[in-house]
Amino acid sequence: MPASLRSNASFKSNASVKSKSKTQDLPINPTIEEMKTWESEKVLRWIQQRNLSILAGDDLDTFRKLNFSGMAFVGSDFRFFNERCHLSAVASLGLETLVDEVKNGKFIPWT
Repeated sequence: MPASLRSNASFKSNASVKSKSKTQDLPINPTIEEMKTWESEKVLRWIQQRNLSILAGDDLDTFRKLNFSGMAFVGSDFRFFNERCHLSAVASLGLETLVDEVKNGKFIPWT
């Protein structure tokens, strides 16, 4: 294999490992105290790790623009997500479910 292809393949492999390690370092059900310290990208990664379908399309773009810190996330509910953040009802319900899981210390598997 030519050196240029080998270095490119190595880069892709390293990027894949870094991507996997970013999601692997997130607990399935963090404590409230732990989540309150998270920055917005970590909150978003955790949501996507839990369920990719909660935030998609316009909802994902809107959530990214809002820069939800962990503290803001755990303090939110359906009404806030839906009425104040203008996320869809489906996304708002999914996010509220995740907030409730963190607050209650329970993991409810999505089926």
